[in-house]
Amino acid sequence: MLMDSAKIDSAGIEQLRSRIGVELRIKQFNTVATQDNIKKFVESVGDGNPLWLDPTYAQGTRYGSIIAPPTFLYSVLWPSGALAGGLPGVHSFHGGNDWQFFKPIRLNDRILASARLIDVTEKQSRYGGRSVIVTVEVNYKNQFDELVAIGKGWSIRAEREAGRKRGKYLGITPYGYTTEEIQLIEQNCLSEQPRGAKFVYWDDIVEGDKLPPLAKGPLSLEDVESFISAIGCTATLFFRVKLFRRHPGFFYRDPNTNCWEAVSGVNIYDYAAQAVGIPRAYDLGSQRISWLGHLLTNWMGDDGFLEKLYVKLQLPNLYGDTQWCKGRVSHKYTRGEHFFVDCDVWCENQRREQTAVGTATVRLPSRKVAAL
Repeated sequence: MLMDSAKIDSAGIEQLRSRIGVELRIKQFNTVATQDNIKKFVESVGDGNPLWLDPTYAQGTRYGSIIAPPTFLYSVLWPSGALAGGLPGVHSFHGGNDWQFFKPIRLNDRILASARLIDVTEKQSRYGGRSVIVTVEVNYKNQFDELVAIGKGWSIRAEREAGRKRGKYLGITPYGYTTEEIQLIEQNCLSEQPRGAKFVYWDDIVEGDKLPPLAKGPLSLEDVESFISAIGCTATLFFRVKLFRRHPGFFYRDPNTNCWEAVSGVNIYDYAAQAVGIPRAYDLGSQRISWLGHLLTNWMGDDGFLEKLYVKLQLPNLYGDTQWCKGRVSHKYTRGEHFFVDCDVWCENQRREQTAVGTATVRLPSRKVAAL
């Protein structure tokens, strides 16, 4: 069988719940926000903001040097329920993230992450029937022991066999783009620019204002491989063998070669995705959330600060799909001496389906004060 037929059982759920509150054993990928690590991450997201990439440009900003975008923390440690382990052989889909950011990530900051399981909840889903939502919280501190961010992430654990049999997504067929649709996507990519040093003042914001949309796609193998490499989601050669020995439920047999492959093959191979009931290979989810981060940092400029980003993933982003990242200002307000806007954000594919929905809070400069 391509994928095993592991079942969700009450004993496995209770065993997983016994880990709630306990600090998890983790393995960070990036530990330092070097210029090269930042560059690799933002290129995998398609974000050319000079604040992340150009030391000369960044020297003239209030930071004095390049910084990393907030979602760079995915490359330190991806906040995901999968960090908690458990339920061997039961598939894991990334469900979303709830980020709170406190400090900018400055060049050469050393980041230390710690993670704990905070919730395990059963549910019934149309995709796989009996499912389990596993939520983890990750704290990120810099070399000064300052809290940089808290990232909550949840995974939906579902039986692979049930997903295949129910076939919720198998009716999705490859999309044939018109020449005009491709030209529209390409034109958006070519014209996209970060606001940069041009202030967006809180005073000028009107509730209902739309954020300039970003086109991301059509999704390709290279897009996904680049992101996987940037955040360290790989298991290669010697390390793959060691990981298989410890966690055989994390692997499956390639039907053509009989070799062991990690279940993350669903993000690379169509046949692996089809074995869990998805018609084609699909993205990691965190890449889409990073795209929404790109949308927001482009819009807010160098002097804005992204405080919160909550995104729930609703549909898979399949190879060949295009995501239009969109946003709208929903509320503006003050808190203490600071000025904030809340935004609704979402990803909409070429079929006009919302594949991810969320909210964000951005702190902006105001003409009423000299600085944030």
